Amino acid sequence: MKTAMILFTLTCLVWAQALPDRARFQPGDNPAYASPDYDDSDWPWLRLPGTWESQGYPGLDGSAWLRLHFEQDPALLPAQPYVLLGKIDDGDETYLNGHKIGQEEYGNQRIYKAPRGYFKRHNVLAIRVRDDGGEGGLTGGILGIYSAGQWRKLLNYGPSPKVSFQQLVTSNGLVAAVYDPVTNSVTAWPHIYKMLDSQNEVRPWFHWRGGSKPLACRYRENTHVIEIDYPEGRMQIYAPFRGDKHRLCFVFKRRLKFKQPGPVQTSAQEATDEVAYMRGFYRNQPRHLERSQRNLFEQSIALLKMAQVAPEEGAPRAGQIVASLPPGNWNICWPRDATFAILALNRLGMFEEARQALDFFAGSQVGEFEKFLGHVYGISVCRYFGNGQEESDVNHQGPNVELDSFGLFLMAVSDYVERSGDRVWLERHRDWLDHRVADLIPFLRDSNGLIRAESGPWEEHLPGRQHAWTDIVSCVGLRRYARLSGREDALQVADQLEEAIRNELVDSNGMLKGYQEARPGDPDYYDGGTLEAFAQGLFPDLMDKHVRHFARVMQVSPHRGYARLSQPGWYTWSEWPFLAMRLAVAYRLQDHPERARPLMARITNYAALNHNLIPELYGREDDNYGGAIPMIGYGAGAYILALADGPP
Repeated sequence: MKTAMILFTLTCLVWAQALPDRARFQPGDNPAYASPDYDDSDWPWLRLPGTWESQGYPGLDGSAWLRLHFEQDPALLPAQPYVLLGKIDDGDETYLNGHKIGQEEYGNQRIYKAPRGYFKRHNVLAIRVRDDGGEGGLTGGILGIYSAGQWRKLLNYGPSPKVSFQQLVTSNGLVAAVYDPVTNSVTAWPHIYKMLDSQNEVRPWFHWRGGSKPLACRYRENTHVIEIDYPEGRMQIYAPFRGDKHRLCFVFKRRLKFKQPGPVQTSAQEATDEVAYMRGFYRNQPRHLERSQRNLFEQSIALLKMAQVAPEEGAPRAGQIVASLPPGNWNICWPRDATFAILALNRLGMFEEARQALDFFAGSQVGEFEKFLGHVYGISVCRYFGNGQEESDVNHQGPNVELDSFGLFLMAVSDYVERSGDRVWLERHRDWLDHRVADLIPFLRDSNGLIRAESGPWEEHLPGRQHAWTDIVSCVGLRRYARLSGREDALQVADQLEEAIRNELVDSNGMLKGYQEARPGDPDYYDGGTLEAFAQGLFPDLMDKHVRHFARVMQVSPHRGYARLSQPGWYTWSEWPFLAMRLAVAYRLQDHPERARPLMARITNYAALNHNLIPELYGREDDNYGGAIPMIGYGAGAYILALADGPP
């Protein structure tokens, strides 16, 4: 009996079944496609993994079906099989021989438990995929049928810090390229943003795959220059900030063969000059940083530079800062993420870059949602296409209208003018700032004194809620702008808004709830966005009570950080490094560095093993890097802000 048990355990740990590397594919939606008996023999094939846009279906959004046929002896399966379907963009419903085995959102790795009784000799996996925009399909990750022990090993489950993310990105604000050491390949795009406009997605411009297996890879001296060690020697890859920016540069001692024109083979001296150019921005670092902190701080400065769209002749809109660089899929400009990037640039004294970002917002095209606001406005209620046009969406509930943009932008502007002394910029844009940004905040207040119901920072659709985050940043941004501009009326509104937050959003435990309408036990009652109040110096008397009650529900574990919302799900329930960094700022304001130190040490030590990049999140179960990587405003910018004014 003991021997049989040991053999069974070993079998479970090593057993695995591959799934086909292609599937029948059909755009559209029909519930009959889930049936194993449906005849799909006339459907075209799609390679797996791979987006459908890259295989002859450009611009396809909405629903489509994938059907995988495979043979399997049910008797050979482990006691509990798991079906792994890679990463699916954006959502899926998956059926095994007509039985639904799982449903997920976002582009994370699918792991579906499937009873052995669902399997037959001939099997059909039918996957209904929903794509809300951009690339769609089964885009990457691991496919197969595994035992629990095997898939946990394959997916790198275990506590951090650990190697969790291997790809490196280089960018000069125009060209972006990603090196993947697993495939020893480089993929490059002609622009760093995802979409030029609603019709034109930015597609890869160049692809290269090397022959030798890499020994190691890294950023050279915490810059944008990627170094790869091969048995034959060292290669460097970078998108140059100096000279022609429409290039991707390679440095290697032997001749490289490229599949497409575009990259340029340059000298080692040119790469050294690029490193020197980037390191010229590191002069204003704080002196108190430890070595590991300094490495991450420097790499974060490089990422801020890489993520800002560079001026280009005939370019739509330069100066915008994307929320993430490739391979992260949030390479889109949001006012929210960009605010924290601009605040970091201000703190570093990089005023030219900060001003270019502010110029982008001041010169962009907005107004599509004016009828929902009832007022002219100057900052997008969601985000921007690469050409500077406002982007948002409308679904069956209503439009996605986020009202935090106005307070956040006022915060970025005020911080820039206060630190740089550039009142010329302020006066040049004063009328626009007053009437299309600042005046929105008093106009949008409801009868209870809070900002009216809206989509909030988590992009819900109207009719929406009265979100605490929006009230917090509106209060702070308007107050800073009122003091800068001398507007007593705006200062009075900011004071009233602060009073309304205290009256309407603080519960009986002294904790800020996520939105005014929330009642104990409601989803999103606990909201990580409430921590921003304390990072901005509001309600210092409430901070200890708030964090104590908030942490009981939202802290992932005693040695980890915090989830975004009390709404369990892969995305919202994961650990968000941004929240830990903002709480560290709050602790510093409260003169409690001992509480901030472990929060920042976790992020610093984990990033040190992952090219000093900060992710959107850490997986709750696997503790791996997840979401968009690398994050800019919510990653690099937030890290700089957490350490710039003193040790945690």
